[in-house]
Amino acid sequence: MTGHLWQTSFWDRFLRAEEQVESTVEYVLNNPVRKGLVSDWREYPFCGSLILEF
Repeated sequence: MTGHLWQTSFWDRFLRAEEQVESTVEYVLNNPVRKGLVSDWREYPFCGSLILEF
């Protein structure tokens, strides 16, 4: 595989509302979909949680 898979820089921020948490989780889970690695985030083998069930 060639090229960059993820951005080289990033920033962090506080999530202040439940809506922000939900939309941020959805955004992160859909990263492999946006990159074209899978058609649904549930197909990506490296997503999941030891705490939450989807």
